[in-house]
Amino acid sequence: MEQTPGAGAAPLGAPRPRRPGRRAARLCLLLIAVAAVVFAAVDRGRDRRLVTVTVENDTQRTLASVRLVHGHGAVEARRLGPGASRRLRFDPGGESSYHLEVAFADGGGLRGGESYVEGGYHLREHVGEHGIATSLDSLAY
Repeated sequence: MEQTPGAGAAPLGAPRPRRPGRRAARLCLLLIAVAAVVFAAVDRGRDRRLVTVTVENDTQRTLASVRLVHGHGAVEARRLGPGASRRLRFDPGGESSYHLEVAFADGGGLRGGESYVEGGYHLREHVGEHGIATSLDSLAY
């Protein structure tokens, strides 16, 4: 008995039939890759405009709240335990300043001095038992 090729088999050496979905899938993957690169570039530019303030609790007490008040509003963090730190970010809208208002969980609080900032500044605020000390980590333009 002689075997014959199946109904859908192409003769030897004939070009393979094209799959219409494969080209669309490749185009879709290319568009996703391009969108990811564009998003990363835009997001990186946005980070350069932000001010980053790292608040460190250098006390043995829990901070009930840390409020960073700046020229366009405020950013708040809650429940910062002894030795813990929290990163706060805000858009200064050009040149600005800010100060911290700290409330201890067991009562009392502190207010830090005004700090001048521009987009890209990275600062560190050390909350102690009797005051708040500010240090500049870096300037990123």
